[in-house]
Amino acid sequence: ITGRVVLDGKADLQFTSVNVFLEPKGNIVSGGAGGPTQQDGTFQLHNVAADSYQVNVFGLSGNVYLKSVRFGDADVTDAGLDFSQGVPAGELTVILRPSAGQVSGAVQDDKQQPAAGAQVVLIPEEAKRSITRLYRTAMTDQSGNFVMKGVPPGDYKIFAWEQVEQNAWQDPDFLKPFESRGETVSVKENSVENKQLKAIPAEETKTDR
Repeated sequence: ITGRVVLDGKADLQFTSVNVFLEPKGNIVSGGAGGPTQQDGTFQLHNVAADSYQVNVFGLSGNVYLKSVRFGDADVTDAGLDFSQGVPAGELTVILRPSAGQVSGAVQDDKQQPAAGAQVVLIPEEAKRSITRLYRTAMTDQSGNFVMKGVPPGDYKIFAWEQVEQNAWQDPDFLKPFESRGETVSVKENSVENKQLKAIPAEETKTDR
């Protein structure tokens, strides 16, 4: 697959640091195809297997985020690519924009004290929870504070856990009991959102495994 990365706006971005990656849907551990971007924004992805993919981009910095993705004339930003019946000819266009938002705040434990080392997770709205690139995570510092930069505009819920297994929040069955404990966040372009959170106690996420 050939493609091109386009920057919609002005930013100090070196295209050669950007890596476009096709992430197999439902499997974030293995498989996929990726490749570096040339200085003119073009890239090539080789050995793309017949599968369904989400498009992700690595190597972004500052407030640059993945705004949209097109394959030929089709907008595949949220739907992703369905190559399960074979890989058709076409060019992939990845549009980046330097106007992401920021989410910051503080987390307290159940004793109203700063929760140091808590895992804070920004989870996209329900309809977009299969899109792994929209998730953001941060750990709180000694004062219970956290910052998430480069957040794509959209609607989210934000959670804080004292202790949680990595990526457990991507499992709907795990998240369901905690759904009401999340705070809603609406991120706009270049916005700075601040949230005060209560950490979900470690005993609520302990397992026998």
